[in-house]
Amino acid sequence: MLEINKKAVPFFIEQISKTETEWQVKFEYINSVEEAEEITGLSVYFESDDASDEDVWVHEAIGYHLIDSKLGEIGMVTDVVTKPGQDLLEITLKDKIFFIPYVKELIQKFDHKKEIIYTDLPEGLIDIND
Repeated sequence: MLEINKKAVPFFIEQISKTETEWQVKFEYINSVEEAEEITGLSVYFESDDASDEDVWVHEAIGYHLIDSKLGEIGMVTDVVTKPGQDLLEITLKDKIFFIPYVKELIQKFDHKKEIIYTDLPEGLIDIND
């Protein structure tokens, strides 16, 4: 899957090879350098044998409210910042913006019907940007 406009879009691999420093992938229906340049730099997702029904694509979290086990409601996910190593959820509460790492250790559960993410954040995390 490649992320296009914050949605996971399936692309099928036609051929793949590895050099000493990189992987080279040829996708079906991408037949020119110009077409390949259009998808260069997009985030790549792949299925894992460890995946479960509880797994959520990080960009699906935009618009969800965060409720922390200690702090109660702490804001809404307004964006996702993709960084090497981990993604960050941008949280907005009134005029304050802060970031929370999108990692399993902090996320307790998702309620997709109510669009709520339940968290257990370490003390001081949301004040780190102050």
